[in-house]
Amino acid sequence: MLEENAAVQELVDQALREADHRVLSTKHALEAVELARRVRIDVLVGVLLEERTHALINELRSIQPGLHVVGICDPDDDLDGVERSVRLSSPFVLDDLREAVAEAWRAVREQTLRVLAIVQDDDLRALIRRMLEGSDCNVLVAGNAVEALEPFSRDELRHAIGAFRRVREA
Repeated sequence: MLEENAAVQELVDQALREADHRVLSTKHALEAVELARRVRIDVLVGVLLEERTHALINELRSIQPGLHVVGICDPDDDLDGVERSVRLSSPFVLDDLREAVAEAWRAVREQTLRVLAIVQDDDLRALIRRMLEGSDCNVLVAGNAVEALEPFSRDELRHAIGAFRRVREA
């Protein structure tokens, strides 16, 4: 959650925790970017000021491409072009906030899980394909790393490398 006002931050934090969400809170956009580099974030809840909204969301999504946004903003603010977003007008009721986050979370869960398996053995690759065939997963089974990386965009590769580094450093 990104919110500069400590009282609002505490209120929203409590409401989301009561709805069984894990919440990370910050006052600063730069800290939100740093958190996104270290921790998986599925839904960003934040007061989004129009002049920085697109730049911040683009930066966060360059780190975590699947990020969904619940933007708390004035009715006149423009969230057009911000994909995977739910708008919540300020002032808001906590039940509306809970529902907006639940809607965003449902959208996160509906995303197709992507599985990448790099296996040199032909028989094992075939077995993995058969096992995951018909599942809700998007499966890529490759024989080597070069073959595995071909279908991914530059942003997806950057995100995967960052995640690998964070795991390795932990």
